[in-house]
Amino acid sequence: MPRNKSIVGEPLPVGKLGNLSYSTFDNWLQCPKKVELSKIRKAPTQGAWWFTGGTAVHTATEAYDRWSLLDPTGRPRFNLHEEWERAFDSTLWEDQERHPDLDQWRHGGNKDTPETHDRWKITLGPELVASYIKWRQRSQWTLWLTPDGEPGIELDLAGQFPGAALLVKAYVDRIFSDPIMDQLIVVDLKSGTRQPDSPLQLGVYGAGMAIKYGVHATWGYCFMNRKGELGKPYDLTKYTPEYVGKQFGYLNKAVDCGIYPAHVTNSCRMCDVSTACYAQGGEFSKLFDPDDPDWVGNVPF
Repeated sequence: MPRNKSIVGEPLPVGKLGNLSYSTFDNWLQCPKKVELSKIRKAPTQGAWWFTGGTAVHTATEAYDRWSLLDPTGRPRFNLHEEWERAFDSTLWEDQERHPDLDQWRHGGNKDTPETHDRWKITLGPELVASYIKWRQRSQWTLWLTPDGEPGIELDLAGQFPGAALLVKAYVDRIFSDPIMDQLIVVDLKSGTRQPDSPLQLGVYGAGMAIKYGVHATWGYCFMNRKGELGKPYDLTKYTPEYVGKQFGYLNKAVDCGIYPAHVTNSCRMCDVSTACYAQGGEFSKLFDPDDPDWVGNVPF
């Protein structure tokens, strides 16, 4: 599903979820209101430098891994800075199409070193890509190849999970093979500062591998680009298609019942639909949030 535009006008047509994904499920666990506003009401979103920078890091590291698979005798030199600038500029152009006013973009970092355009493009971005490359060069793991010979790089693992009424969409960053332990390992790249509290995202990928390829990942890790190392390991053996599908089934039921309470926490400052949220005093809440007493949007489900 394409990301929503930032242009504010009449409410867009209301619809139910067209598919499921880990990010939607995670948003629902954190704040059901966010799912309603972003996925159901199609509320306007705000740009964020960490979104653009993180996407560009994924693009540049993917380019490196695909380059590493080329025949060493004839492959060109990998130029980190050229690949990074290409990835960042193309991502920025695409994101700016949706969010034209860069002055309104949210940023991380502190007041002394805000993570805005120059910091991401000139220093932070290249550092995060380089940290991944250095880890890959010293790691004994190899990229896993699917039965069709496709490398485990940004693989599409979309499938129908038992117990989930809708298609579950999933793209796994990397799948590696450990030749010493004879195990498959899921790795998700994280350009932020914190490791996720739950291994569910990695478990979704493991279950997707079982459905699509009939293989099982034993372990899952987050690669923390800012530290240049893997985070703590997660045992993925319990994340069967049945278990994961049941979790998505809970989301189905909540959407069918139209239950979307706002969960107000410190994380609200990071929310990209806060301007449409009544609980946050959003300036556009009357257009998109049925909780607003002055709501003028479509009839809620």
